[in-house]
Amino acid sequence: MNLNTEYYEGVDKGHDEEHEIQRIDYYQRVLKRFKMNYCENPDFLKDLSLEAYKYIDDLIFENASYDEIREYVDSIS
Repeated sequence: MNLNTEYYEGVDKGHDEEHEIQRIDYYQRVLKRFKMNYCENPDFLKDLSLEAYKYIDDLIFENASYDEIREYVDSIS
C-alpha cells in the first residue's frame, strides 16, 4: 500500500470538492446580480467554470451590458 498515493488522491478529491463549492457559490452570486441588473433570461449562465463566473461577476459589477456578458459566454462555450 502506497500511503503517499492515497494521501495525494485524498488531497485532489478535497480540492475538487472545494472548487465545486466555490463554483456553485459564484454561480449563485452571479445569478442574483444578473437578475437585479438585467431583465433577460439567465439560463445561458448555467454550467460555466469558476473562472468564468468570477469574470462575469466583475463584468456585472462594472455595469457591462447584457450583450457584453452574452458575447463573453458565447466565446467560451
